[in-house]
Amino acid sequence: FCAVDSARCTARQAGGPCRTGMHTSDSLSHPESSARPLLLKHQENAAAELASPTVHSALKQALLVDSQADYKRGNYEAALDKFTHVYAMMEAENVSGTDDTFAAVVSNIGCCLHQLGEPEAAQVYYERAIQMFEKVPVS
Repeated sequence: FCAVDSARCTARQAGGPCRTGMHTSDSLSHPESSARPLLLKHQENAAAELASPTVHSALKQALLVDSQADYKRGNYEAALDKFTHVYAMMEAENVSGTDDTFAAVVSNIGCCLHQLGEPEAAQVYYERAIQMFEKVPVS
């Protein structure tokens, strides 16, 4: 799932193809939800965060751990903020739509939205996560 639409796709802005698969005919853009402004905010910083691969990797891991802990504590707003930050980071890395961690992050955004009373937006994320998981190679 790239940015908000193909015009904001960081891979496309760099002149390359989008590898997340969100700009195909069966793709969906981010629905109006509380996740959308968070994604925009984090996308602005994602490219700068890539400048230091060591810091980028450590930050992404810390955000994943913290987001899961926030979700388990019922702090869905904080979890959503962190999951969308990880999403923006992975998008800036041009992570493939067949990456299972990326698919899990998309699903987790859906879970947060569901818990925050946004079931229609959550469904968009759930459906996309399913599509992504179906493309993950079985090892």
